[in-house]
Amino acid sequence: MPDRATPILSDLITAARQSVRLRGLLWVIAAALMATTTPVEGQPLRAEVGGYAKHLTINAGTPVGEFVEAERYWINLSRLRLQSWLDAGDWLSARADFDTEVLLGSYASSPAYRLSQELERPTFADLDWRLSDGRNHDLQQRFHRLYATADFDAVRLRMGRQRIHWGTGSIWNPTDVLNPVDPTQIERAEERGVDAVHVSVPRGVYSNIELAFAPGWTGTAASLGARASTFVRGTDVSVMGGRFRGRTIVGGDFAATWRGAGISGEAAYTFRDDRSNYLRAILNADHMWSGGTRTMVELYLNGLGATSPDDYEPELLLDGEAFNLGRHYVAGLVSHPITPLLEGSFYTLFNANDQSALLGPALQYSMAQDLDLQLAAYLLVGSDESEFGGRGAIYFATLQYYF
Repeated sequence: MPDRATPILSDLITAARQSVRLRGLLWVIAAALMATTTPVEGQPLRAEVGGYAKHLTINAGTPVGEFVEAERYWINLSRLRLQSWLDAGDWLSARADFDTEVLLGSYASSPAYRLSQELERPTFADLDWRLSDGRNHDLQQRFHRLYATADFDAVRLRMGRQRIHWGTGSIWNPTDVLNPVDPTQIERAEERGVDAVHVSVPRGVYSNIELAFAPGWTGTAASLGARASTFVRGTDVSVMGGRFRGRTIVGGDFAATWRGAGISGEAAYTFRDDRSNYLRAILNADHMWSGGTRTMVELYLNGLGATSPDDYEPELLLDGEAFNLGRHYVAGLVSHPITPLLEGSFYTLFNANDQSALLGPALQYSMAQDLDLQLAAYLLVGSDESEFGGRGAIYFATLQYYF
């Protein structure tokens, strides 16, 4: 009797074959470019390859920040990330992080997942491919990072999909407007990049000037900004400003130490065309105690938010202008090594206006060298009308191998 593959398996096999042909062609082109590149001053090309394999299982209701009919979903996400670095002499280098990602489970066909895909901030370059999708699966590939760096005597130029990090906040970053991070997302370390040109000009040992331009297909989608930083009397200080996705934003940040603790602050003021300008600001304290215990507290003023659930504007979440609906927040993080191989942590976001909260206990265990297991949850508490309440709990487990 002939073998009969399920429709999902058949789609995945066909997509994999297409992927091998397409990626094989890209690697042949890259190899040809490397072979024809003349090393600078006779220095050989140096290449390095690494990455990780990761599986993430989630049992969740309606994700935080999404307003669709509540239903619990199983999400099984597997990702293979290949990271490669290439040095062509002392001044020229390149990096490429390439993801192959498959999503399995009922969430792949849910309204919440379709909405999450539509809410992703568009990038200038189309470096994402959907190879196959169906009722309970979605297979995609993308370049997570893809950029080249040129280091000259007085300037560093980086071009491509990259992470441009501005600001000093741990949870919220008001001045990090090029590629902001959602504090409620499960994979908080997965920071999405931006397609941009970044110029860094050192001015002495402690000072630096940065220019960043992120093109867009329309004028309002483009961003152009600058940041200047220096060191004054034991404190790192910076100012920034520019035109970001159709809005003028100015701000600054500082970071210092006081009695063994790290103290930092950050603020950004946004000018809107309808004159409904607003301020966002944070104040952060971070301390590492004896025994390896770390504590962090961060206060957040969200001038775009409201003080009452009746005045919440969910459309602000839909266009990516904000990640939270309230005005005043407190975030906290505590981590402690229980044993040399086991660490416990507790992460929380608290909306001081509607008294709702996200509580995130987690355990991380090092099963072997380069193999980590994490068990965690987001416990969402509060009234049904509040920002975090009425959504149940989210449970997730991660198994990750680095190579």
